[in-house]
Amino acid sequence: MLVFQVLRIIRRCARLSPAARSPMVGSRIAGTCNAGSLIPKPGVSWPAIPAVLMAMALIPGARAADEELDACLKRQGSRQDIIRHCTAAAGQPGLSDTRHAAVLNQRGLTRLAEGAMAEAHQDFDDAIRLDATLASTWNSRAVLFLQQGEAARAVADEEQAVKLSPKYAFAWANLGQARLMNRDLAGALAAESEALRLAPANVELVYVGRAKAYLAQRDYAAAKADLEAALQANPRYANALSGLAVLQVCQGDFAAAAQAFRREREVRPDDESAIDLVMALQRAGQDASKELATLTRNLDEKQGIPTGLALFMEKATPEQVLGSTQDHDPWMQRQRSCRAQYQVAEWYLVHGKSGPARQALEQARQSCDPSQSSYAPAVAELSRLSGH
Repeated sequence: MLVFQVLRIIRRCARLSPAARSPMVGSRIAGTCNAGSLIPKPGVSWPAIPAVLMAMALIPGARAADEELDACLKRQGSRQDIIRHCTAAAGQPGLSDTRHAAVLNQRGLTRLAEGAMAEAHQDFDDAIRLDATLASTWNSRAVLFLQQGEAARAVADEEQAVKLSPKYAFAWANLGQARLMNRDLAGALAAESEALRLAPANVELVYVGRAKAYLAQRDYAAAKADLEAALQANPRYANALSGLAVLQVCQGDFAAAAQAFRREREVRPDDESAIDLVMALQRAGQDASKELATLTRNLDEKQGIPTGLALFMEKATPEQVLGSTQDHDPWMQRQRSCRAQYQVAEWYLVHGKSGPARQALEQARQSCDPSQSSYAPAVAELSRLSGH
């Protein structure tokens, strides 16, 4: 075992560039490669025993470096642990550009999960500069762009990802969402269908993604088939339950939509699903007082009642809902505006005010992108008001 570890050190030295073998490099491994000339030359014998003994003395440090690299790439520990492991691994001497890029990509993904957008963006940019042939890094940066609402940049990165790796199903699925956000409905459907062809077993991810494109195109039969396939694979898949409820709202079946929203809330009891449930019940002409009582009782007192829910409780006005969408991030503000306009439109329809509802729905259609859950119902409601 000891001989094997010594040879491992020697092989790592052999991969170092001449500059890295210079004594000016402060790493212990680089210094070892210089001391005793561990790199054999033609006609020169292998290093003397002292040099080998020096390499053996460095085995614990080399092992620790490898452990940091392994912990980074295998995502071991908490997010902060992963970031620490990746930062240590990125500082290792002799790391190939490809491996270095993989480390930065992993650190970037972890930072993205932590909400550190600027730092994640820098990691992805640096990784691509180190090795632009890694499809996974282009996909990672596209995911960041999607979260920032930069649809065109996300499309460009995902197209590069699938060019580099044509069988990369996740990149095709993300390309579909990016194109959908960019209002390229046909392109979105093509990308999602390719993802499904490549990963037919991943029905939860791909079927729901393609259903969004079908909903945006108002192909409700195809959307229903995809959502039911996803629910057959996982009856408690919250996104599929939400998608099914949105489909039923689009079709004007508000009672069925309310049932689907109830099922979603059993899995994901968040504020948005609560508002959706109350809206569907009131649009169906059903009494929502029981749900409202339960919802308000369960809400965190410090958080308070969401403005959209307060609207349907008659404790807020449409103007207050629309005025609560301010955000320093323009894309986030558009998202909130989309949602608020749709909620206000549904409130007007509950109260039989079709004129203001039409105006709010038109605003929602313009501010929403087709990847948002409020887009397809807004378009469907507008169509019904127009008699189409």
